[in-house]
Amino acid sequence: SALTAISPIDGRYARQTEKLRPIFSELGLIHRRVRVEIQWLLALADETSIPEVTMPDKSIRKRLEALANDFDEQAATRVKTIESTTNHDVKAVEYYIKECFADEPDLEELLEYVHFACTSEDINNLSHALMLRSGVDVVLPFMDEIIDVIAGYIGIGSTWTFLNQNLEQVGGRLVNTYETSLEANIEAECSGR
Repeated sequence: SALTAISPIDGRYARQTEKLRPIFSELGLIHRRVRVEIQWLLALADETSIPEVTMPDKSIRKRLEALANDFDEQAATRVKTIESTTNHDVKAVEYYIKECFADEPDLEELLEYVHFACTSEDINNLSHALMLRSGVDVVLPFMDEIIDVIAGYIGIGSTWTFLNQNLEQVGGRLVNTYETSLEANIEAECSGR
């Protein structure tokens, strides 16, 4: 119910913020953690100065990418089940990725490099940055629509000059926020850098 929601965003405004739920929910966070862990593993495998981490073949790369791209609520539920044992959210993601390929002994060596040389904070920093970027991408089209509506009202020759003045102020602030969001460089750091 709206009365027991954590905030008005998932309470009385739940309908208006529905498109943000897959991004900013626990599911969204776990999904991005899986994506970051897999991209990190792929980056290690691509690094020629680390000969210990090699990708057996291109089909494995595609399967790893698919694990991140096709992540769904059932997969997140499995991560949460693992987390109930590990009592560690990021470690659960690491175990989940390894579990998905557990029946392939030729990948055992590669999978030992999941989460290699990074911290849980690294994974979380990058995951939160991806969430913010995705959220901005969802919100900007709505802001654009509102700006167009306000511009339309301001353009109408009206005797309601007080309303026009207020709309210009609100519209101006909204345009500034929109432009700032477009230009935003959402950063994250790894290993304290």
